[in-house]
Amino acid sequence: MTIHPPELLTHLAQHDTPTICNALEILDPARTAYGFTKRLLQCSHPDRSARIGYARTAAIRTTPAHGETPAVLQARRLAYYDYINAGDGPKICVHQDLDGEAGIAACWGDVMANLHLGMGCVGVVTDGAFRDIPGMPAGIMMLARGEKPSHGELHTVTFGEPVQIDGMIVCDGDLVHMDRNGAVVVPHGLAARLPEAIGQVVAKEAALIKAAQERPFNYDKVRRMMGG
Repeated sequence: MTIHPPELLTHLAQHDTPTICNALEILDPARTAYGFTKRLLQCSHPDRSARIGYARTAAIRTTPAHGETPAVLQARRLAYYDYINAGDGPKICVHQDLDGEAGIAACWGDVMANLHLGMGCVGVVTDGAFRDIPGMPAGIMMLARGEKPSHGELHTVTFGEPVQIDGMIVCDGDLVHMDRNGAVVVPHGLAARLPEAIGQVVAKEAALIKAAQERPFNYDKVRRMMGG
C-alpha cells in the first residue's frame, strides 16, 4: 500500500469532495468522466467533515448464502476482519452489494460501525443500505443507497478484490475521499500534487463568486473572468 504523509491526508480532508474532483480534473482532465460515484447516495451524517483513507474492499450479500456451510461463512467472516484490522489507517470501507437493487436488508449498522472504527476505519461507501444511524459513533461517516430495518442474512462473498460502487471502481489500497456529496478515488500518483491544484480551484471560485455578488452586478466583468 502506498502511504502518504499524514499531513497531506489532513489537508485533503479539510476540503469537500467536489473540490477534490475539480482539482483532479486540473491534473488529469479525463477524470471529468470517471473515478467518482455517479448515483445519489444518502449520507449518514451530512454535517460531518470529509473523510479520506485507504480502501478496504468487500463484496457482500444480505440474501441467503447457497452452497456454503456456516463454518465456511464464519471462517471467511473472521478472515475479513483480519483483513480490515491489518495495515495503516485511516481506512475507508468500500462494500459492493451483489444483490443490487434487489438487496433486501442493510449491510451496515451501529455494531459494524463501532467495530470498524476500532480497526481504523473512518468512512464507508456502499451501494447497499445502512441502519441504526443514531447509534453510529462520531468518528465515522457512511454513504449508502438508503435505510432498511433488517440485516437479512448478511455475509461476505469476497474481500480485497476490486469492487464497483455506482460507477466508481475501487481497488484495495486506493485512496478514497468522501463527504455528503459522494466519493472519489484519488490516484496515488496525483495525491502529492493535489494541494497546489486545490489552491487554484479555491482561488478561482472565490474570485468568481465575489464578482457575482457585487452590486450592481457587472456581467461584463464576470464574463471576462470566465474567459469571454
